[in-house]
Amino acid sequence: MNRKLILALAIGCVSLSAVAQKKFEGSIVYAMEVNSTDIDPQQAAMMPTEKTTTVKGDLVKESMEAAFGSVNTIINTKEMESNTFMDIMGNKMAFKLDKAMIEKMREKKPKMEIKLAPETKTIAGYNCKKAIAKNTEDNTTVDIWYTEELPKVGNMEGEMYKEINGMLMEFVAAGMGATEMKMTAKKVTASKVDDKEFVMPTDYKMLSPEEMKQMGIK
Repeated sequence: MNRKLILALAIGCVSLSAVAQKKFEGSIVYAMEVNSTDIDPQQAAMMPTEKTTTVKGDLVKESMEAAFGSVNTIINTKEMESNTFMDIMGNKMAFKLDKAMIEKMREKKPKMEIKLAPETKTIAGYNCKKAIAKNTEDNTTVDIWYTEELPKVGNMEGEMYKEINGMLMEFVAAGMGATEMKMTAKKVTASKVDDKEFVMPTDYKMLSPEEMKQMGIK
């Protein structure tokens, strides 16, 4: 299995911007479409098809299940740090990103120009508005759909699209290399979340800085 691709998914799903004004507690399930020139059709069939974002206060958990195993990331948006733990065919690995590493990753993200559009549609039962994001480096554009009926939750894509006032319901998240993920909200559940959702498991091998560097985590 292509470990660097799985890592690209994990990096692309890290959620680290401050949670906006009104706080949301609960979960959002996104349908997930992975596009990458780094994989063949057989590997593509093993990629996750959905992602669950669980939110409570300053904590966010991103969870993906797939044929190869699972990828989970626990993020503290206040402290700007994250812990990712991956189970790849039974091989359990984990790594931590601190504030300095996250800020370095953010610097590599392209600058986006946002243009609000008049179109609307319903996603997961919520009224959504359209915005067009233009990458100022290559002039490519992507459509974003968001709802003002829910607050924006802590999300690195939210940092790229910080001018959008509401929860992202359909958007493209950039991973590492040639990997990107299209996310479309399927279900939003506002409910109390147990603190144990954000407890780091202890049976994963924590990668050393050198091992992280070898895997392309810089």
